[in-house]
Amino acid sequence: MALAIALLATATPASAQFDKLLKGLGGQGSGLSDAKIADGLKEALQVATGKTVSLTGKTDGYFGNQAIKILMPEKLKTLEGDTAAPPRSGRRSRSR
Repeated sequence: MALAIALLATATPASAQFDKLLKGLGGQGSGLSDAKIADGLKEALQVATGKTVSLTGKTDGYFGNQAIKILMPEKLKTLEGDTAAPPRSGRRSRSR
């Protein structure tokens, strides 16, 4: 019971935590404006995206890295082979 109360007391939505973080970064005397904080977050996202693409965009960068590879759930593995090739109709296209 005490654990449940402690969890409820400390549980806050992610957006509230993010707002609190931003307010802490831009508090009085810090000299950081909202625009400066936004620019820093955008730059961090660009750097992280660039590093991610360089790591995963090479041969076996994604499929060879077990730490980031998202495996096909067992229930869907039977469908995996069926969706690899597009469906075929009974007709063949004619070349002219």
